[in-house]
Amino acid sequence: MAIMLKTDSAIVEMPFPCVFDSIVALYDLQNELYLMHPYTFLLNKYIDLSLLYLDPNFSFSGSIVIQNPLSDKLEKMDEYVNFFMEEEDDTEDDDDELGISEEMDEYFGQLYTMLLEDIRRHPYVIRVTNRSNQLNESFAGLDGVTSDTYKFETEDADEDNLILSFGSTNYDMMDLLMMYEHGDSLTEEEILFSQYKDGNDLYATEKIENVTEGQIHPNKVAKQWIKPTWPGNRVRYRFDTSNSKVITYTKLAMNVWANASNQAIKYCAVKNNFWNRLTYKLGLNWYVRVSTQNKYYSSSNIGFCPWSNMRLGILVDEEYFLSQSVHEMGHVLGLIHEHQRKDRDDYIIVYTNRVPFAFRHNFRKRCFSGNYSEFDFQSVMMYGSYAFMPDTTRPSMTRLDGSKFQGGGDICSDKDKIGIRKLYK
Repeated sequence: MAIMLKTDSAIVEMPFPCVFDSIVALYDLQNELYLMHPYTFLLNKYIDLSLLYLDPNFSFSGSIVIQNPLSDKLEKMDEYVNFFMEEEDDTEDDDDELGISEEMDEYFGQLYTMLLEDIRRHPYVIRVTNRSNQLNESFAGLDGVTSDTYKFETEDADEDNLILSFGSTNYDMMDLLMMYEHGDSLTEEEILFSQYKDGNDLYATEKIENVTEGQIHPNKVAKQWIKPTWPGNRVRYRFDTSNSKVITYTKLAMNVWANASNQAIKYCAVKNNFWNRLTYKLGLNWYVRVSTQNKYYSSSNIGFCPWSNMRLGILVDEEYFLSQSVHEMGHVLGLIHEHQRKDRDDYIIVYTNRVPFAFRHNFRKRCFSGNYSEFDFQSVMMYGSYAFMPDTTRPSMTRLDGSKFQGGGDICSDKDKIGIRKLYK
């Protein structure tokens, strides 16, 4: 395969491998750009290498920012993401790879591996990783801190994925690199501690109550509120695990919410090819990645956002696995915990300081809480009075009169149905 390269004075034909190696070499010379602006650097590099294969006539030249500005390249990549997405939606045969040939998948698999290596070697990633490992060792044995509370995960389920996991909070490394580039990077201590300090955490009402959604950096406070609902009521998901239990219960949870919404919510499976993995990692292909974590609790991002993860804890007791799956799918659909509503103090008392250190962020009020129905003690999004409490004589929450409550189960309450039908019409 030959590539026609445009230069200032002529059009030159070069073999594909030579052009590929030349582009990689040009980026290798831009180490300062990589160090200071890693997210933009990686976007440019891997969009250029992707378009080299998909659309070699997209005006390549010898410059590092290959003639076309990033905005134009993003627009072109978006066309391809949408094209393959539409082919996926129109394909019912699970074995059909949607126009992604074996050769194409192999090429994007090469890019995906290169991208992960580029992420790993950035000094900020190395620093955060080393610091999280040190803190993990230092805090092991403290209240609510287990050996896997703070864990940098390079291997998860069936895919080599880069996620920094703190308690039940997940950070994709590309997300952190974007914040770092914009000067909004969280220090190692901020990542670990800011979400736990009273009145001073990432989602604290007093920090953002007078700020509109559009003014907040989307990947810091309001990332999960870029859009609480999925466009066209279509939730795109990809199983990144072969665990049959996780797959089965996730599909059951999907059915629970589809029924609760009067079938307004639709689910579209995303194929496990390297094109989808690469574009997801670059933040260009938004879907929820369903995987596992070796923990007794689960975690998910809220709503429609980049780098969305729904991670089910495989140590969860069998009797609670469905309720946790339904609960996490509620987050994916845009719902927060009922006890984190901004009006929760009118209904309950939350004893935040009793909650184990690593899980206090689950009890913070959220400014953009989206109250879609009246407060609901039976909601599947509601914790029980003893949630995360090792001492069952001391509740983490009570009603205003001091009485205890059980929280939601694995069936949507009537108010859950009212709320989800307001979100997804």
